[in-house]
Amino acid sequence: MKTRNKIIIIVVTAVILLLIVNTIIPAYLYAQSDKLGFILYNCAFGMHRYGSLMLITYDNGTHTINENSCAWIKNSDHKPASMEYQEINGMSCDELIERHATNRPYQNKENKIFAESKISNCNFVDDWSDTQKKVDEWR
Repeated sequence: MKTRNKIIIIVVTAVILLLIVNTIIPAYLYAQSDKLGFILYNCAFGMHRYGSLMLITYDNGTHTINENSCAWIKNSDHKPASMEYQEINGMSCDELIERHATNRPYQNKENKIFAESKISNCNFVDDWSDTQKKVDEWR
């Protein structure tokens, strides 16, 4: 009987904590005029709002952070994610590798994944061409 009561108390406490962490704290942070706390909270817990068409950003004058990138981006480098995607699409393998090596954050995760896949394709093509040269030399 005592064990059952302890389990019930633990479960009720866990449910209340989940409710606070997932509902009450984000609602409080979202109601604040300064959205930085809300963005950092979402980035820390990996929670992203779905269904909202408005992307929340915070600009401190020199850097900008948004919900998608979860990284501080210099204002001089800030551009829409679609524009960055087009730039990545037009880059050569050397440019992509150089851009990726700088560890400069991408505007969103999709652009980062796209750049990494293009770099992977570049590496595959290089490996294939090296192998093909060896085969040609062998013949």
